[in-house]
Amino acid sequence: MSEPLLTEEDRANIKLIAEELPKLRRLVEELLETLDVLGSEEELKAIEESLEQVRHGELRDWDSYVKSLREKGEI
Repeated sequence: MSEPLLTEEDRANIKLIAEELPKLRRLVEELLETLDVLGSEEELKAIEESLEQVRHGELRDWDSYVKSLREKGEI
């Protein structure tokens, strides 16, 4: 009688890989998004400007933010 093609350990490892693939896919997507941002001077500038606004206390609450977007027709 020949040995089975896959051992129980092989099956367990394949099951673990299959369970972890969605997590790995999400991590890769997040990494690609991060690289896109880091490669965009425009986005980096916008982030820096936002950080400066926070440092200077130029903040607004969520409701006023949403209200301004509605007034601009952006939502």
